[in-house]
Amino acid sequence: MRSCSFRVCLLVLLTLVFTACGRVVYRTAYNQAEYLAMRELDSYFDLNDSQERQVAGRVRALHRWHRYQELPRYAATLRQLRALAEDGLEPAEVDWLFQSGRNFRDRIYSQVQPHSVEILAALSDEQIDHLAGALAESNEELEEELARAPSERLNDRAERTTDFLDDWTGGLRPEQRHELRELSARLPDTTDARLQLRRERQGRLISTLRAHDRDGLRALMQAWLLQADATQPAYYRQANEAWRARARDFVLGLDARLTAQQRRHFLARLDELIADLDELSHNM
Repeated sequence: MRSCSFRVCLLVLLTLVFTACGRVVYRTAYNQAEYLAMRELDSYFDLNDSQERQVAGRVRALHRWHRYQELPRYAATLRQLRALAEDGLEPAEVDWLFQSGRNFRDRIYSQVQPHSVEILAALSDEQIDHLAGALAESNEELEEELARAPSERLNDRAERTTDFLDDWTGGLRPEQRHELRELSARLPDTTDARLQLRRERQGRLISTLRAHDRDGLRALMQAWLLQADATQPAYYRQANEAWRARARDFVLGLDARLTAQQRRHFLARLDELIADLDELSHNM
């Protein structure tokens, strides 16, 4: 599974920044991230009052670190992206962008890892049972997605992608939408691999927690968070590599199809996002 501690503690802090929602929405959500993360944590762990106070302190520290250390890094990366995108992206520049995303992920994982061990090790047997049920429930969305026809899943993904790009380009032309939908259809569907990995890791986590094996728990969190890529099973790593290769083609294909007006609109949206990151990183 994607580490549940990462998912509930900090995924909201990262993804909300880059959402396509309105600027007021994601700025407000980021400022409320501690509250949102605590709600999510409680839904997974059913925390008691003492645990809630302790976990709240950890979430507060992580949020503060993310605001003052990571948001400026995001802004700096987006400034570099903006400079590169002014005259069109090269394949090596897209690779740099993807690697930057993995570097951000790894920095978050390294911060979350020690907290995840302490939070998980403190769970009672009843809370572990609650977590097992919550994790199983969290898989239902992917299970329902897999039950749909592959062509239907790919079509919906292409529609979401072009709708997002409509916003960031100021509107796609009909021929661009058609061409980008075709490029999107070439992206591998990794739903099956993601669900398989989640189930495998959820099973290992729950069995380790039920054995109250603190050393084993620490080893799992170190492997999954501090060696995230190296410890992926072969089937998942291959699916990821195939997806990244096609995603690279998609980004380059999109970049090549932008008109001068659409590129200006995209750069203006980047400027807005950079300004928001600068503001968020200086406010509390």
